[in-house]
Amino acid sequence: MSRIADLYIRVSTDEQAEKGYSLRSQRAVLEKYCDLNGIKIRKIFTEDHSAKTFNRPEWKKLLIFIKKSKRESDLLLFTRWDRFSRNTSDAYQMIALLKKLNIEPQAIEQPLNLDVPENKMILAVYLTTPEIENDRRGMSTKAGIRQAKKEGRWTGPAPLGYINKTREDGSKYISQKSPEAEILKWVFDQLEKDVFSGEQILIAAVEKGLKCSKNNFYSLIKNPMYYGKVIVPKFKDEAEELVDGKHKALISKEQFDKVQDIMSGRAKVHGMETSVPVQMPLRGFLQCPKCPRKLTGSAPGAKVTRIYYYHCNSKCGSRFRADKVNKDFIAYLGSYRLKGKFRSLFQIAINDAYLNQMKDILEHKKKISSQLQVLNFRVDQAREMLIKGTMDSSDFRHIKTESTLMQTQLKAIQDDIKKKNKLTLDIDTITQKALQLVEHLDLLFETGEIKEKRILLGNLYRSRINYLGKTFDNDFDRIGWNLLYHPLAVEINLPTVKDPSIE
Repeated sequence: MSRIADLYIRVSTDEQAEKGYSLRSQRAVLEKYCDLNGIKIRKIFTEDHSAKTFNRPEWKKLLIFIKKSKRESDLLLFTRWDRFSRNTSDAYQMIALLKKLNIEPQAIEQPLNLDVPENKMILAVYLTTPEIENDRRGMSTKAGIRQAKKEGRWTGPAPLGYINKTREDGSKYISQKSPEAEILKWVFDQLEKDVFSGEQILIAAVEKGLKCSKNNFYSLIKNPMYYGKVIVPKFKDEAEELVDGKHKALISKEQFDKVQDIMSGRAKVHGMETSVPVQMPLRGFLQCPKCPRKLTGSAPGAKVTRIYYYHCNSKCGSRFRADKVNKDFIAYLGSYRLKGKFRSLFQIAINDAYLNQMKDILEHKKKISSQLQVLNFRVDQAREMLIKGTMDSSDFRHIKTESTLMQTQLKAIQDDIKKKNKLTLDIDTITQKALQLVEHLDLLFETGEIKEKRILLGNLYRSRINYLGKTFDNDFDRIGWNLLYHPLAVEINLPTVKDPSIE
């Protein structure tokens, strides 16, 4: 009785180009072998995929086909063992699985009788050799990429604003791409001016034609390649370093550094330090009216009769009683009121800020829900295949375990989002609370703890406060804040644009 075989033909793109392992030549050799040995060919599976793992499209189809038609064939033929696998441990496991299905895997150019114990040593050589070649090739590739980075060449896909190009001699480089490069220059210019928030600048950039997500935006503005540098990452005993890139810089280092300072300043609220006496909440915020320095504070005299002063350490002699300045500042805050005709505009601004903040959260929730549905569908499909006999119990358990683990991780993320984002309240309630805050800044400052006062000041003013003896000539630098510690506060980010509705 003649044997029946399935043929497996595999080639990766680089092998086909460099070594001539064409699909047609493998098929011709396998068909001739079967013809000479009286073997009937049942089905041919053709793969164009790496053999580093068995997670290959055609191999999965082959396994399903074999399990569906048990005992209809007894051979799986391929030309060489490196066509079967380039991973020794995975290969042994797959051979054991095929044996359970009464299938004998065999390489016609490297035939082995696996029932002979000594042949397992030869099999190890056949399987290990291509794995070593892969590892060596990987090491050489990594070393080449690292050396290229040390020479200032950009490796991999070009970042936003640039495009990959190839010279006539075959060498590769990146070049600025329009209009993305011009838009990014505009982005850095706007960030340097420190007028609008990063999120508002991103929205405007997208309207100009920039295709960039929020997360990617905040990553790219921190990338030193835009001022002409290439990062060489840490490797073993070698520390991470920045080298001069061969590409044309988009901005100057000075502009890049200034933008980083501004963005980090927004992340860390100015004036957050609370190690100041409660009698001098404005220390460090006041500008000396006579010189460029800022006013500090002290309390000379005995402990019982101590009087606190804001004063300048220079020879200009500026000196003000702290209790009087604090009282004047509270009155100054109390003078700010929203004009009636601008209240509706202010409410719209809050609503837009809230919806924009919730947009990413809702999209994230939707993505997680979709992933959970896919996992449940995958388990249901596997269960049907188990019932029909097209999948064995070990494969089903593996899929179910993997899916359960993924579901647990996704649900943990989902729960974390719910905990962090309890802002899904009535937007009208949020708006009213925000309006109360801006209408009672004097009350917030007067009744707050020292830490709360410093947070309020840090969020209202990025520059120093000008005190002229009785009055203040500053307007607020911004009307947005995160008053996370005040009992009246609402955790919401408002626009950082100066609102004309504040008098």
